[in-house]
Amino acid sequence: MSLSNGNYLIRAVPQNVSWPFAGGNYATRNELNSPIIVQTKITTDDSAQVWRVVADSATPNTYKITQPTIPNIHIGPVIGGFGLDSSSNNVVFSPSILDWVLTQVDATANTYIIQEQAHEIGSINAITVSNTNLVVQQIALGANKDPLPQWQFISNNDLD
Repeated sequence: MSLSNGNYLIRAVPQNVSWPFAGGNYATRNELNSPIIVQTKITTDDSAQVWRVVADSATPNTYKITQPTIPNIHIGPVIGGFGLDSSSNNVVFSPSILDWVLTQVDATANTYIIQEQAHEIGSINAITVSNTNLVVQQIALGANKDPLPQWQFISNNDLD
């Protein structure tokens, strides 16, 4: 089943945690063209942690992940979303928004692997966390590998 268009918190799923789990780190945006980071849930104003996810009607399981509103930053309306700084592999909050493939891992937990469309045979380029930054990492596929990095999409309708 594919993810419905909507607003979500996107939470990193630790590898050695069983469901359900409390807390965690969420994809958080800062200024335009800066790395997207993970941090604990912001309780006062979590708007920097809410993301709009919209399917690409032409390509199955492919989505754009953007901010849910269009702020005015004195040069006209600008929409930012998940982009990529290819020099560092950081996922950045960028007006150059990429299409991302979301591969469902667990329908009950609403968890997905977020990956670039392009990849080499036998691997994927998945979003994971390095320090506090979201980064794209090439991960080999096959037997005896660690679990792939997963992200839980928590619907805006399910937020406290």
